[in-house]
Amino acid sequence: MSTAARRAPGPWARYVRVTPPGPDGGPAAVDEHLRVELPAPPPWPALADVLVAPGAGNGAADELAAANPGAAVVAVHTGAGSCWLRVGPHGRVPLRLVLTERHAAVCPWPVWASLAYAWLVTGAR
Repeated sequence: MSTAARRAPGPWARYVRVTPPGPDGGPAAVDEHLRVELPAPPPWPALADVLVAPGAGNGAADELAAANPGAAVVAVHTGAGSCWLRVGPHGRVPLRLVLTERHAAVCPWPVWASLAYAWLVTGAR
């Protein structure tokens, strides 16, 4: 995964491109999306494909998704302790994942959220 060549609107946002190896061994662009970490100024949270914010629990993730129905993946976290991912658009039954400090040791919460988004939109199984 890498940040895309486009310039992000601020330090709280990233254009993310997920590029796993293609069939011939070279990279194959699979997904590009806008990830916003809160707090961020309007209108960026409403435009985000992925939102990441401090918080705890599925209820906090649901509230954030309801306030920003355009985000297909919402992640709320307690720093390095736990992260709750809500995968799927608001108004539909989401896939829920709870990540722990062991996941945080591998990569930061925003990266996990972006990977979940790429999985969602590409139909990976």
